[in-house]
Amino acid sequence: MDVNFAAVLVIAATVSAALAQGATSTGKLKSDAQKVAQVISSDSTKTESTSDHASDTWVQGYGRHNKDCLEWTDTCVKCARNQSGADYSCSNIGIACQPEEVICVKRTIEKTK
Repeated sequence: MDVNFAAVLVIAATVSAALAQGATSTGKLKSDAQKVAQVISSDSTKTESTSDHASDTWVQGYGRHNKDCLEWTDTCVKCARNQSGADYSCSNIGIACQPEEVICVKRTIEKTK
């Protein structure tokens, strides 16, 4: 779920609960909503930094760190780098597939001089 959408839902639920309990001050409602938004915002920042680290070990992140690998897989997703060596694409994961450690199955051939 998108973090912004989740924030809207939580703020709406907070305001709704406050109104149900008889809150009449818009200032108090606004203050509560701002507190909720700050908590959600700080939590989403933590999540983003962790997910960046996780993506580096994920099958698609493997290609960013292993430039000499042309094809790699985790047995669920297969990725291949184009001939220019810059861009790559990956297949979709299969249903109920259990990924294993990412391995390179085809490397570039080094030219000898």
